[in-house]
Amino acid sequence: MSKKTKIVTLADGTKVLDELKRRAMSSFRFQIPTQVTTEATRKVLDAASLCYYNRPPKNAVQDNVPVPTEPGSLKLSADRYIEVEFRALSAVFLNQRGLDFSRPGVLEAAVPMLQGKTVYPNHQFQDIYNWLGVVSESFWDAKGDKADGVPGINCKVKIDAFLNYRIACGLMMNPPAVNAMSLTVVFEFEYSHPQMERWRFWELLGEEVDGEVVRLIVTKIIEFWEASLVPVGEDRMAIHQGNIEEDPDDESGDESFSAADPNLPANSNEEKTMKLDKEKKAKLGIEFDGDDVPETELLKAAEALAAQVTTLQPTNLAELTAKSELADKLLGEKRDEVVRLAKLAELGAAEGELEPVVAETIADAGFERLQSLHTYYQKKAAERFPQTGRSSFENNGEIENAGNGKKPAGSKGSVNGMF
Repeated sequence: MSKKTKIVTLADGTKVLDELKRRAMSSFRFQIPTQVTTEATRKVLDAASLCYYNRPPKNAVQDNVPVPTEPGSLKLSADRYIEVEFRALSAVFLNQRGLDFSRPGVLEAAVPMLQGKTVYPNHQFQDIYNWLGVVSESFWDAKGDKADGVPGINCKVKIDAFLNYRIACGLMMNPPAVNAMSLTVVFEFEYSHPQMERWRFWELLGEEVDGEVVRLIVTKIIEFWEASLVPVGEDRMAIHQGNIEEDPDDESGDESFSAADPNLPANSNEEKTMKLDKEKKAKLGIEFDGDDVPETELLKAAEALAAQVTTLQPTNLAELTAKSELADKLLGEKRDEVVRLAKLAELGAAEGELEPVVAETIADAGFERLQSLHTYYQKKAAERFPQTGRSSFENNGEIENAGNGKKPAGSKGSVNGMF
C-alpha cells in the first residue's frame, strides 16, 4: 500500500481508502472523500444515489417503432430532432455542497469535453436505453447574459422528439416545463483548509472558518460522463436558455391562407368594422349602407373632420368640435394599435420603448400612412409570433395576446460529482 494511503472508517463502519490525490465517486446528495475499496463500492455508490437504478419501462412510442427490413431503409429524418440551449455549469461556488468552480480558466478549458456526451433523464445513465439525445455543441459563455452575468459553459442538446415526445414538449413549451440541466463531472481539487483534520474538514464543509469558507477548490476538470435533464440542479443557473432550433429543411410551416379565403379565421388581416347607427354616421359625414362600417371609412372621416377644425366658423364650432373629438378618438385608437404591433414586432413584448425614429414616424403619420404601418407591423409581428409554423395570415391570436405577456495550498485530490 502506498505511503500516501491510509484506511479511513466512515460513520456507518464502511472502510475506504484515503489518498492525497485520488479520483472517486461523489454526489451532491452525499460527499465521498475517498477512493472506495472493492468490498465497499456498492454501499458508497448506493448512498451517493449514482448507481443501481431499475430500468424503467420503455416509452410507448419506442415499443411501436416498426423495424425496417429493406436494405438501406434505416434512415433518420432531420425533423425528428429538436435542439435546445442550456447553461450546463457555472463558474461559481456551490455553497450547499462546498464545491468551488470559480477558479479562472478551469471551466473554460473543459468546454470541448462536453460536446458529444449523451443526454439522460435524472442521471439514469447506467442503462443505455435511457438516452434522450446528445450534446451537439458546447461553448464558453463569458458574458452570462442569461445567468446574472456569471460566466460558464453553455451547450446545445439535441433531443430525439420522436422517441421522447413528452420530454420534447416540456422543452418546447413556453415557459418550458423541462428547464434544468445537471452534469456528472470528474475533477481534481485542493482543500481550502489543508491544515485541518480531515474528519473535521468534512464536518465543517460549507461553513466559514478563519474568515474563509471550508470547501473543495476545483483545479481541473478531468472529464464529463454525461449530461442530464433534471427537475432542479445544484447549479441553479444551469437552466433552459429559451432557444429552440427549428429544422431549416422542414416545409411543414410553409402554408399560408389567401386574403380571399372564405374560411379566413378571426384576428387575421380581415378588415375590422364598427357598428354605427344612422345618426352617428350622419354626424361623421359617412355615407355607407349598413351598420357595420369598415374602419377605412371611419378613419377617412376622422381625418376629414380633424382638418375642418382648423377652418371652423363660430356658428358650427360646437357641432364640428364634437365630430372632431370623435374622429380624433378613432384615429388615436388606430395609432395606439400600430404602436402596440410595432413594439411586438421590434421588441417582442408590448412593454418597452421604440426607437425614436420609429416612434416619431407613427406619431406623425396620417391615415394612409397609419394604414400602411399597421399592415407592415402586423405582418412582422406575426412572423415573430408564429402559430405551429404557419404564416402570419393564418392566425394572429398570439399577437393579440402577446402584450398581456485566495490561492490555496496544501494537499490535492480529485472527485466525481453530479450537479
